[in-house]
Amino acid sequence: MAVFVLISAGNGSSWRVLVLAAGLFVGGLAGPLATQEPPAPVEPAQPEAPAGPSVHRASASASSAEAAPTIVTPLRTTGGQLSVQVLVNGAGPYLFTLDSGSGMSVCLDAELAETLGLPTVGEVLNSDGSGTVVPRALVGIDHFVLGGHDFGAQQALVADYRFVSGSGADRVMGILGLPLFDGGVVTLDAPREELRWPDAALELGEHTVRYTTPGGIPEISMRVGERSWRGVVDTGFSGTASFPDSLRGVLELAGEARVVGEARGPNGARGHKVWGATLAGTLEFAGHRVDAPEVYFIESRRAPYLGGQLLRRYALSFDTRERLLAVRGE
Repeated sequence: MAVFVLISAGNGSSWRVLVLAAGLFVGGLAGPLATQEPPAPVEPAQPEAPAGPSVHRASASASSAEAAPTIVTPLRTTGGQLSVQVLVNGAGPYLFTLDSGSGMSVCLDAELAETLGLPTVGEVLNSDGSGTVVPRALVGIDHFVLGGHDFGAQQALVADYRFVSGSGADRVMGILGLPLFDGGVVTLDAPREELRWPDAALELGEHTVRYTTPGGIPEISMRVGERSWRGVVDTGFSGTASFPDSLRGVLELAGEARVVGEARGPNGARGHKVWGATLAGTLEFAGHRVDAPEVYFIESRRAPYLGGQLLRRYALSFDTRERLLAVRGE
């Protein structure tokens, strides 16, 4: 997963850093982007217990005594993103972000892969976000533990996350994608600070919609005024929402859009301009309405994105088998 940094074009008193992480390229198909804004200075957090304390309880969807219990593990917000503690081959705990915009089960920091001596088992083509596709190493993990549950052997994409995360206990060492929970229901409940899986089965309803997965990434219907699109559901993007730059002169704004920076690749390659603005109208998705949200317009975007700043207001349940998404109230 390639990572990009946006350096603000502001006046120096309002610097903003936006991290864009391009999703997996398979067969030349570009994946989604994720963003991160740096948190305000805080006292360093104390390390949590390995993988966080977990609670095992019967799933609401259980129909027999043999049904798997639901695992509940702490979910926290770090640098604007949802994060959990994991163990890798018994070592850790390490902080990993939960990114619904990632097409990989596990992405791992290059330094951690080297420290643990993880073997290279292959490579995959990955975009650097500037239109260049580069090979990335895949390493083998024997045991990947989250919430006391061992997901067993995993192949993880290796990338450099040193400049996209905090330090100490807030240092992000990897990314988890929805494919890790394939076949079940996983809930990212930011208001309650819980990650739950396997959770109760979902049914279509006012706030439960069907999602599609072109390129392996979830998309749902969204609307602004009379215009509607399929929008990417990307918890790894810390903004409220973003749109292709082609819509900057189309959507009604509450003020002029201004350039807030540009994407830049990890090797210093320049990327695309990014504008910030406030919508004059209402953003609608999954039966919810958000008035006058702050949004980004990005040259490289090909579809609208719903980001973590917005999605963290809700409990998100992804039924990866039935391709249903529940977005439960603020």
